[in-house]
Amino acid sequence: MMWVDSKNIVPKEWVAVFYDNPDETPAEKLRCDIVVTVPNNFTLPENSEGVILTEISGGQYAVAVARVVGDDFAKPWYQFFNSLLQDSAYEMLPKPCFEVYLNNGAEDGYWDIEMYVAVQPKHH
Repeated sequence: MMWVDSKNIVPKEWVAVFYDNPDETPAEKLRCDIVVTVPNNFTLPENSEGVILTEISGGQYAVAVARVVGDDFAKPWYQFFNSLLQDSAYEMLPKPCFEVYLNNGAEDGYWDIEMYVAVQPKHH
């Protein structure tokens, strides 16, 4: 956030990209990137050490929307994963998951998020 503010960046969206399963990876080893979406022609400003331009991989994603109250982000994710595990048409892929923040929870007292999980059709 500090980099975004100091460079007067106007992000299209705030996104968190998650690379690990918290049920399998110790908390100190969990990897997450905080991301802002920018226009295709965006160039990094000078003095942006540690900041990179990259893309979230395309493909099919299952998407769910949730409201998070009390910072309990795990609950909607577990509900989403459980529904995907029971889906007979699609299976999850071992790719990073991500969430898009639809509001500023620090100001509003709750977070509205979209959760994205990469999927592919099941082969029967």
